Amino acid sequence: MLEDMSVGIMDLRNVTFKVTQAISTSSPDMLPVITGNRDGFNVRIPLPGSMFDALPREIQNGMLLRVQPVLFNVGINEQQTLAENVSSLIVQ
Repeated sequence: MLEDMSVGIMDLRNVTFKVTQAISTSSPDMLPVITGNRDGFNVRIPLPGSMFDALPREIQNGMLLRVQPVLFNVGINEQQTLAENVSSLIVQ
């Protein structure tokens, strides 16, 4: 499971996001557009004019945004906590 997650996290390094001003507020114009290939994807996210105007100037000018993925590997579910307390991993 962690191995699958690590592949997904590593793949996110090849994804960029670009925020654009939507042409209109109709549903088709507000949908994200994904372009690229296996080597890298660009996700264009249209925003209504009022929201786009509130963004920093760099983003309005087309700055590409990246996601910084983080993986927390901490057992926080109740079954895991119970298993650790009774020293048995079978409960999980």
